Amino acid sequence: MPSARGGRKPKLWEQLGGRDNSLDHAGPYGSFAPVFGAIINAVAILVGGLFGVTNPNPLGVGFQLRAKTFIGVCAFFVGLRMLWVSVNGTALQTIKQLMIAVAAMVLGAFVGRLLRLQEASNVIGRYSSNILQGKAGSSGRFSDGFVACSLVLCANPLGIVGSLLGGVLEAHPLFRHSPLFVKAMMDALAAASLAGIFRWGVIGSFLPVLAWQGTLALLAGAALPWLRDNSLIDSVGATGGIFIAVAALVIFEIKKVELAGFIPGLFLAPLFTWWLK
Repeated sequence: MPSARGGRKPKLWEQLGGRDNSLDHAGPYGSFAPVFGAIINAVAILVGGLFGVTNPNPLGVGFQLRAKTFIGVCAFFVGLRMLWVSVNGTALQTIKQLMIAVAAMVLGAFVGRLLRLQEASNVIGRYSSNILQGKAGSSGRFSDGFVACSLVLCANPLGIVGSLLGGVLEAHPLFRHSPLFVKAMMDALAAASLAGIFRWGVIGSFLPVLAWQGTLALLAGAALPWLRDNSLIDSVGATGGIFIAVAALVIFEIKKVELAGFIPGLFLAPLFTWWLK
């Protein structure tokens, strides 16, 4: 069916990037569009956990390294792609949008440090790690696996930012939830590795992940009318794109970055854009 742009059918990249206004962004996903990424993430944990439970042989180190590299490449591509489709206009306007996104990330890191977000993330990580290491080489209890995996998977900064983006971006669900698709691959790999010890406790962690990320997406969606009316959605997308690209550096272990501390930048970007209009 031709679009409103002179009868031209929108290209796939325009649909996924949300550049064609005639596209029904919810499409066949309907009311599930905001939480579609959370659902996919939960399914990935189920699949990875079931694979780990039914497969007696642990995943090889070589396979895990290749999978990690692939996930890192995907994260970097998703971040750059989201940044690319979120900045537009003249050269000066594009530079202004990029500067706002970078400023939001920098000042967001300062706010995150004041709020001690990374410290909180580290505490959760250490607590979960102690549980996992304490049960290494033995058959862990359901509660141990459920609590440790739920905490680690829910506290992942990529999951938090991906859920917020999924709630406010108006692009096609396959684009707006692409950060959670990256996290879904990470979680599936982790679930497959841990299910050999904690078995059904790992699989059960899909429920808290689904509830947490779905709730974040729905809460973020409450701000969508204001963001849309003031043309601020792209500022969120640009900042989110930078965040995801930086997350790729963490996945590759190229640089140690306090990723959780950058989360406030996602809230500052639309405020800066609105203030500078």
